[in-house]
Amino acid sequence: MSPSEIPIVPSPAMPTWSMGYAMNLASVPCARAHARRQLATWEWGGSSDDGVLIVSELVSNAVRHGSRPGHDLRLRLVLPTPRDLLIEVSDPVAAFPDFDRVLTEDGEAESGRGLFLVRALGAHLSWYARPQLGKTVRASIPAPARTNHPASGSAQQGVDRTSRGLGRAVVRGHGDAGERHALARFGESGIP
Repeated sequence: MSPSEIPIVPSPAMPTWSMGYAMNLASVPCARAHARRQLATWEWGGSSDDGVLIVSELVSNAVRHGSRPGHDLRLRLVLPTPRDLLIEVSDPVAAFPDFDRVLTEDGEAESGRGLFLVRALGAHLSWYARPQLGKTVRASIPAPARTNHPASGSAQQGVDRTSRGLGRAVVRGHGDAGERHALARFGESGIP
């Protein structure tokens, strides 16, 4: 199977961070902590919780399905724009034979639930081969646009105060039933 996408080569103007990790499950919490710290440093406008969860799923998948003796995995975060985030995890296995199947499943299968979750969080998934090195799986996440459509069943509204260190509160609606869930995060001051 051919890869679904070619790599983005970051320009010097694109903030980029990367780190290598051992191919074991103990690397997953380290990758999460490093990603959370980097997203906070960049003051990325998206949900850091979602970004960190996606890092966790992609690193876990690389450890489970891409391990080869003597090889590490690589995590790379890139901000191609101030609002968008690319999460890339590279492993030494050059193929991803079930990629198309995983993308079309509903999350009920024995495998592929992590990638289903990544897609459910709004990430676009792709992968590309790295000749003689393996492959890279990429999740592209746009930061949510601030909108205010309370009459719509899929409304999203928010107040972004992260640049002043005060945190961010966002209310999202999903589905025709107008279900709502709230995500509130506050800065170090703890003041909303």
